[in-house]
Amino acid sequence: LADKIARAIVWKGAFIVGAIGSSVTAGHDNCAYDSYENQLERTMAIVWETAEVKWEVRNAGEGGGCGDSHANQVYCTRQMVGDDVDSIHYSWTYFEGGGASSPATIKVHEEFIRFALSMKRAPAPLFFNTGGFTGRAECMKTVGTKNLFDAYAKWGLNVVCLQSGLKTTKYVGKKW
Repeated sequence: LADKIARAIVWKGAFIVGAIGSSVTAGHDNCAYDSYENQLERTMAIVWETAEVKWEVRNAGEGGGCGDSHANQVYCTRQMVGDDVDSIHYSWTYFEGGGASSPATIKVHEEFIRFALSMKRAPAPLFFNTGGFTGRAECMKTVGTKNLFDAYAKWGLNVVCLQSGLKTTKYVGKKW
């Protein structure tokens, strides 16, 4: 990932993030303005503009009820977000049948990683997990085995647990 950042800064080019996934990625039940991709683009664009780099986030999220799923969306990654992305986010937590750590789902995760790395810029694969796990080790298990991380970490493979903070701080909801 560092090489992609350096390339964008040295050549005054662009740094492009692609996002695939289900309704969380698509921003359903939210204003489009507040989807995580639009927030990421607004927040980071200011930083990147300082280095004269164009920052762009492409959202290819879809609801899980349209026949598309974690098992088949990975095959169209290039067509959905473009072959020129530098990082690609994957978030299908709610629809990964058989449990996120099932062998079938881990196989799909590795297919996603391999498809991403076969793209023009070999974008760094990043898993966004919305399953509410409290610890990094527990969250990483939902993506795959330690062997999977050991094999692909040098290409930027990582995982982010989106709800960990709320669970670890014992968030009890909004108080009026």
